[in-house]
Amino acid sequence: MKKFRFSLLFAFLFPLALSLGFACYAGKNILLYPVAFIAVINELIFLKEVSDNRSRDKGILSALVISSTISVLMYFAASVEHTEAMILTGCLLVLLGCIIRTWAKVTLGIHFSHTLRVLDGHKLINYGLFRFIRHPAYSGTILLMAGFGCFLHPDAALLCFFVFFILAMRRIENEEEMMKESFGHRYSLYSKYSWKLFPFVI
Repeated sequence: MKKFRFSLLFAFLFPLALSLGFACYAGKNILLYPVAFIAVINELIFLKEVSDNRSRDKGILSALVISSTISVLMYFAASVEHTEAMILTGCLLVLLGCIIRTWAKVTLGIHFSHTLRVLDGHKLINYGLFRFIRHPAYSGTILLMAGFGCFLHPDAALLCFFVFFILAMRRIENEEEMMKESFGHRYSLYSKYSWKLFPFVI
């Protein structure tokens, strides 16, 4: 468990620390970096996830991809002359994304995972935020990545939104297949009165 948490911490923080180091060396504006560090550290708050060899994918890789993307965005954003609208919109999206992800983690407890896996005695969570959205953690990721894109350029925000939306949909396809195998008709019924990511949209 401790080894897994350390690996997750390393995957989230190392790319961002490296990006900050290069930005400082290049004399760039690093005032927005605390927003990025708070967002990635938030991933470990309230986390009760346990490592499981039966996982269908490696959550460490996902964490590394997300953190590396944030790190690249922050490095190039450090050279941009930001408008108040860019900063405000970016911060609001990052904050909203973090709140949604934290809400999902708290609701799921030990069932929350950065990997695709079903624990022994796994429960189908369909209350709280999950009453309306089946994959709110992914919704939060999409929003916060769009927020970091805002720090660079509005076009970068749109690109991040759509790229991570596509990645989330691919992962959701595998996750829902796994959930249907585990919960059968209960999950199919749950799918009929909830949305995948965003209410009234998809």
